[in-house]
Amino acid sequence: MKNVLENMSACLEKHKLAKPIEFVNEPDCVQAFQAIFPEILFSQPYFRKVCSDIYRIVVDNKLKEPSELYLRRFYESIKLFLFGIILPSDYADDYPIHSAIYKSDVEQVRKMCEGTQTNCFFVHIEQGDPMGISPLLLAIKLGNQDIVSILTAHGADPRHKVVPKSKYPMEEAMYTKNKEIIKAMLMSTYQLRLNKWEKTKESVLNFLEKVPDFSFELQWECDSNFIPFVSKLAPSDTNKIYKKGTSLRMDATIAGINKLKVTRGNISLFLLGKEHPGYEGKILLVNHGKKTITDLMTEIDLKHLEKQVDLIAKQSSLPSEVKPEDIQFEPAKSWRGEPITEKIQNYQTVKYNAKGTLSLLYTKKVNDEIDKFGSYEAYFESTFPMRYWAPTSFDSKISDW
Repeated sequence: MKNVLENMSACLEKHKLAKPIEFVNEPDCVQAFQAIFPEILFSQPYFRKVCSDIYRIVVDNKLKEPSELYLRRFYESIKLFLFGIILPSDYADDYPIHSAIYKSDVEQVRKMCEGTQTNCFFVHIEQGDPMGISPLLLAIKLGNQDIVSILTAHGADPRHKVVPKSKYPMEEAMYTKNKEIIKAMLMSTYQLRLNKWEKTKESVLNFLEKVPDFSFELQWECDSNFIPFVSKLAPSDTNKIYKKGTSLRMDATIAGINKLKVTRGNISLFLLGKEHPGYEGKILLVNHGKKTITDLMTEIDLKHLEKQVDLIAKQSSLPSEVKPEDIQFEPAKSWRGEPITEKIQNYQTVKYNAKGTLSLLYTKKVNDEIDKFGSYEAYFESTFPMRYWAPTSFDSKISDW
């Protein structure tokens, strides 16, 4: 960001503008700035964000010199942007990608995702509108497969929700029963997970290299103070975990969970370390009963993918959030009230019990009829009664100008 601001200052100093830049709307302003600043600056999101905020200040203020209030808001907006936070806006023009999606302008959405758009300065692929609907969620609600594919291809996250009360794009895809959209969601989720692992696996293996070898058992179960026999009905398991060198292994007997229904099996999860040249960072799932090995970090198995699509399309609800709460670790004690200790591989260990609450939230389809409006502007106006931010004292000060 510092380099961007310095380059902008150098360009302005070089041009020594004889008269103020004049423009009618944002596309005019973009063209005027393109005559001053080089293309290499326009290719940087930071630069476009700064220009977007400058444009909005000028449009809002309608003064020759921006006030201290607006300069402070500009500073706060840029600072939050550096942490991945986009301030909400009351202006429909500040959501150009939502507008293009609502109008089914596929080429404009593509240009915005590529950063080659010329009718606006800045778009954020995960920015929520006043109701907390992201571009990907809006495209799914409107059933536009082409735009969904473009957004996911450029990194839109199917597991991203703008605000807690909104739905995940993957949830909305399940509600549509559109198998092509569901497939795009699954493929995007896999690719994002793979990209994240590629960036972190080296640091994980280096960390494991420094840790002494170990093995232990982790026994867990669900219980309730209000509902009897939950521990008998709910999932439970004993996981055996081993670490040697930079490799890990975990054995389990739960092959899958659907609500409280458990599918039992005999499975092992392996993380191959540096002891396996050419296979470092591979994550393998071994099903001993079926005698199969699945590489979780390879290309998608299209046959398995189709089965997943069919399964999701038949479901009426998905677990949208698993939330652990009030997790506490307490030393396990014997009947005498003494801590339980055990010597494992020359280590004197103390047994701990972990207790807490695990909430599994399921959501149902809500018919919001988002495509019933005649224009994007009408849709945008409809979002304000349900907007996810409240007017602040800062907003009231601005409205007084």
